[in-house]
Order: sequence, then C-alpha cells, then structure tokens
Amino acid sequence: MKLIIKSLYLTGLFVCMATLAQAQVYTGGNVSVGFDNNTTYADIAPVLGYQMGKARVGVSPVFNYSKTTNQDAQYSFGARLFGQYTVFQGFFLHAEFESLNVEDRANDADGLPPYDRTWVVGLPVGAGYNQQLTDRINAQFMVLWNVIENENTPTTNPIIRGGINYSF
Repeated sequence: MKLIIKSLYLTGLFVCMATLAQAQVYTGGNVSVGFDNNTTYADIAPVLGYQMGKARVGVSPVFNYSKTTNQDAQYSFGARLFGQYTVFQGFFLHAEFESLNVEDRANDADGLPPYDRTWVVGLPVGAGYNQQLTDRINAQFMVLWNVIENENTPTTNPIIRGGINYSF
C-alpha cells in the first residue's frame, strides 16, 4: 500500500514539474512477454511519464500473469519507476525498479491454494528503440533483463516489451 501511495505522489510530482517546466508529459502503456522451457509470462502496464530532452522518467502500475508447467496460473500486481535515456536516434537505455505482490508458493505454510502473498523487487535493465509515428504518438520496443533473481519473481529473462505513448 505504501508503494501505491508513493507512486501516486511521484506521479503528481511529475505532472507538477512538467507544468512548471513546460516539458512533455506523456501517457500510454506497455505489454511485456517472456518465455522459457517451463514458464510463460505476460503483463500489461499503463504509463505516466515526463520527458526532459533525451531523458524520460515515469511511473507505471503493472498487472501480470505467469504460468509454469504443472502449476496453477499466478496473478501479480505492483508498480514500476523507470528511467530512459536516448543515446542515438531513437535508441535508448532503460532501467527500472519494480515491486510486485506475488503468491509466495515457496514459503507457503501448507503449500496449497490460496497461497500467502509477498512483495518482491526487480531491477530490469536493457535497451530499446523509440519510433515516432506522429507529432504526439510514438511506439517503443525494448529487451530487458531482470538482474535481481528471486524464487518468487514471476518474470522470465529476457523480457520483451512494447508499447504506445501519447505526448500532451
């Protein structure tokens, strides 16, 4: 709950900063997918961000689904804080901090549904490409790697993400 309150506070702060600095506020969303031999992962995440020249920062609530062979599907939710920096003609570096509320199947007392829930953190980093579609709309594609491994993390590496953003 504290993370949600902090995310809302940061969102308000970004909007105020953008209004004062006459910079670009943008919104949109991303979809991520990941696959390995045993797990399928997908998430959807609306985005609210702030662009200052070559740098972009933002916040994103996230809702995800993962399914491991011979296990029930797992649903998670949380938030991300991210930063991007354009290094060359649309190519950018990306880093984010995410906190997800997931089922704690490894440490659940009885090992049966409904499972206890816990918060896990992740640090996906990587690179991507931003393609301007119109004056206000762009599409992004990125490949990320979560460098914090946790037995409860629902993501699988690599994380492939794409989305559309609209600048105000």
